[in-house]
Amino acid sequence: MIDFKNVEKYRENNRIEAKKALGGLPESIWETYSAFANTLGGVILLGVEEYRDKTFHVLDLPDPEGMIEKFKIILNDKRRVSANILSERDIRIEKYNGKRFISINVPKASRFDKPLYIDGNINGGTYRRGGEGDYKCKKEEIESMKRDAERASADSVVYPDLTLSDISTETLKKFRKKVASLRDYSDIESKFADQINAAILLMFGKKEKIKKFFPYFAPCFIEKHEGSIIRHESENLFELYLLSEKIIMQRLCELCLNAKDRQIVFDAISEAIANAMIHSDYRSKTSIEIEYSDDQISLSNAGSLRFSKDAIIEGGITDRRNEFISRLLSFAGIGSGGIKGIYEVWRKKKWQPPKVIESFSPDKVTVILSFFGGETDFSGSDVLIESRKKAVLDHITEKIEVTSRDIADLLGIKREKALEILMELSSEEILTFEKRGNSYFYRLKA
Repeated sequence: MIDFKNVEKYRENNRIEAKKALGGLPESIWETYSAFANTLGGVILLGVEEYRDKTFHVLDLPDPEGMIEKFKIILNDKRRVSANILSERDIRIEKYNGKRFISINVPKASRFDKPLYIDGNINGGTYRRGGEGDYKCKKEEIESMKRDAERASADSVVYPDLTLSDISTETLKKFRKKVASLRDYSDIESKFADQINAAILLMFGKKEKIKKFFPYFAPCFIEKHEGSIIRHESENLFELYLLSEKIIMQRLCELCLNAKDRQIVFDAISEAIANAMIHSDYRSKTSIEIEYSDDQISLSNAGSLRFSKDAIIEGGITDRRNEFISRLLSFAGIGSGGIKGIYEVWRKKKWQPPKVIESFSPDKVTVILSFFGGETDFSGSDVLIESRKKAVLDHITEKIEVTSRDIADLLGIKREKALEILMELSSEEILTFEKRGNSYFYRLKA
C-alpha cells in the first residue's frame, strides 16, 4: 500500500496514521487500531513524525524489535484489545535512509470481530476513522456492529403475541396474486399462521404494528420529475416493492425503450430493490429510500457492507442480513439474479456503470443506477470498475497526489473517464482535491 522508499512524501489521511513513538509504544495506537479495523482499514507508522506543514519525517526508532514485542503482547491481551486481526506479515520493520521505523497494516475487521474495542470497554473504547481522524463511536453505531456480528438472520425473531390480524389483508392479497402467477399455490397464510417473525411483519404487516418493533421503519419512494418532488410512503416492504414497480415501469417509457427492454431493465432494478430490502438493518434510525429522478435511480438502506465491493460485483455472496425476507421475495420471483446481473444489463445498455457507496455514522449503503451513457469499453470483467478504483487508490497512496491526466495514463483510458473515477472517489469522501493554476490535484482525504 505504501512505497516506503518515499515515505516522507506521504501525509496523514483516512488510511495512514503517523506516530513519533520515541518515548515508547504510544497509548493512542490502540484507538487508531480500533478505528481502522471498524472502518476501512489503514496503515499505522511508528517512528514517523508529522510536522506542522503536514510533511512526514522518519525519526529512527532505537529498539523497534522491543516495541513490536510489547505491541504483540498487548494485542493478544483480551483485557486491552477485544480481537487480534493481524497476521505476522502485517507488522514490519522498515528502513528509510538508514533509519528504522515500524509499519502496521490494519485490515478491515470481519463483521464477527466488530465492534473491535479497547480496554474492555465496548461503549467507551470503540472507534472509527473519519475526516478528522479517530473518533469514538456513538451508541447506535456500536449497536449496529453488534447486530451484524450475530450469526442468526436479523429477521428470524419470532413475535408470539402477533396474529394474522396484525398483517395487512390487502397486502397479502397482492402477494398471493403475485405468487399465483408463478406457481400453483395460493394459501399463503398457512405458511406462517402459527408464528409471525420479523420478516413476515416487515413484508406484510400493518405499519402501526411494524413501528412497535421497528420505531424508525419508514420505507419511502421519492419521485423527482420536471422540478416536482413527490414522496410516497409505504405501509410495508411488499407495498413499497409494488409501488416501485408501478412507477418505475411507467417512467422507463420516457427512456424510449421497447417493451422487452423495459422489462429487462426493470428486472435489474428489481434486483437492486430486493438487495436493499434483504441487506437493510431495520433497527437502525435510517430507513429504506428509493429515489427516481430523470436520469438515475438511487436505492439506500441502513447497515454497512458485509463484504467487499469486488465480492458484490462478482456475485455468489450468501451472507444476507435478512435471510427470511430473501426467501419471501424469492417465493414471488423477486431478487434471484444477484448484483452481477445488474452490471450485465447496464453494460449492454452502455450506461454509466452502477455505483455502490458505503458511508458511516450512520451506516448506509447506496446503489446508484444511471440512465445515461458511460464509456464504450465497459466490457470484460465484471469487476473492471472496482479494479480501476483500487488501482487509482494504490497509485495515489504511492504518489501522494495526482491529476486526471496521471490516472488516464495509468489506466490507459480517456481523461474524461479518469476524471469520472476521481470524482466518484471524491463523492465517497475517500479523496479530496484542490485547484492550482489550471489543474486539479487529487489526494487521499486527511
